[in-house]
Formats: sequence, structure tokens, C-alpha cells
Amino acid sequence: MGRHAMSLAARLIMVIGLVVAGTATPAAALPQPVPHGHVYNAGSPRCLDAANPAAITLRTCSAAATQSWNGLAGNIRLPATHQCLDDGAGLNGSVVFLATCTTSAHQKWSGSATGSTYYNAGSGRCLDADTGTIGQNGTKVQVWDCVGLANQVWSFEITGD
Repeated sequence: MGRHAMSLAARLIMVIGLVVAGTATPAAALPQPVPHGHVYNAGSPRCLDAANPAAITLRTCSAAATQSWNGLAGNIRLPATHQCLDDGAGLNGSVVFLATCTTSAHQKWSGSATGSTYYNAGSGRCLDADTGTIGQNGTKVQVWDCVGLANQVWSFEITGD
């Protein structure tokens, strides 16, 4: 019985060793999809729209190229124009607009693609849908001090194409 118990213990140690050895090699990380498509605001049923590149607004979501964005290297880009979202002067109430993509901190945004506040590196302010017009077509999109309300929460659509 003692020999059988030792044999069983030895086998158990060997199996545990194989399992541990088999899991010691990390799996290769899967590539993350680039967030692209509509950008939704949590406080509005509308989408980020660049029909007027000088003043980005929220409009009823559609298949328009002016509503197809991507998040790449800290920029929020409109592929149709190859331009980036810029916070301009970065003051409370400054309208965001499209500009030629540069390395400017005023075009760098941080946040997650799946529902987050987007902070601007240049101003430290958040992407914000104006509460005075939120829910309407043409809602002003601006930067404002970060307060954590729904009008400052955004999410990218991540499509499979």
C-alpha cells in the first residue's frame, strides 16, 4: 500500500508538472481591431458627424462618410478626408473641428474605444456634447472640463470589415 501510494503521488506530481509546463508558454496576443465606424455619445441617440469640418456636431446616425471614424495612434480620424479631430484653443466651449493630422497634442485623445471619456492631451479637457442642445440634430461638440457626465462618454463602433 505504501508503494502504491508513492506511485500515485509520483504520477500526480508528473501530471501537475506537465500541465504547468504546458501552460508556461504564453499564447501569442491576438491583434486588436482598430475602432472604426460610428462614434456614439452616451447622452444622445446621435452620432459624431463632420458634415461641417469646421464645427463637428452630433447628427442622426447614417451611412454617410462624415460619420465613419477610426481611432488610430491616439487620433480620432475621418478616413474620408484623412483629417483628425482637433480641440483648437482647448478652452471650455471650444468647438472641435477637423484639421490636417499632425503630431500636435491638440489632436491626441486618450480613452478606451468601448465607452469612455476622451481626454485631450493638449488641453486636458474632455470631448463633450453641449448639454444645451444634446439630443437634437446639430448638437455642438466641444471640449470642456471633465466632469464624468453622460454627455462626455463616447464609444466607437467596432465593425468587422
